[in-house]
Amino acid sequence: MTDAASVTGAGSAPAGLELLEQAIIRILPPDVRPCAGRGRELTCEVPADRVLEIATVFRDHEDLKFEMCMDVCGVDYLEHGRAEWKTEDATSSGFSRGVARGRARAAEASMPAAGRRFAVVYHLLSI
Repeated sequence: MTDAASVTGAGSAPAGLELLEQAIIRILPPDVRPCAGRGRELTCEVPADRVLEIATVFRDHEDLKFEMCMDVCGVDYLEHGRAEWKTEDATSSGFSRGVARGRARAAEASMPAAGRRFAVVYHLLSI
């Protein structure tokens, strides 16, 4: 959840994404916490029935100020981690979604998909 600009040395003050992550933890209710993310983004999972309430806090709180909703998209996790992208033009190494291979794939193939199948992702920007 950090990027090069927010990595701090021992004894130095946090910066960038670290400050934002700390603010989210301090401000939002205990059931909304940053999750493992990638690159220069913070990711939080929010209960569906509280999206409007939490989005308002992200927008209006003085320490967050997520002024812009950049994108809203849906995700279908039906084959996530189990199958390559379904395309006729790509090689087997051309795309990767964390697909299990070998023994790990055989073990996963016998298990039902864990968790929920669908998600809505809101990309918010704090300028």
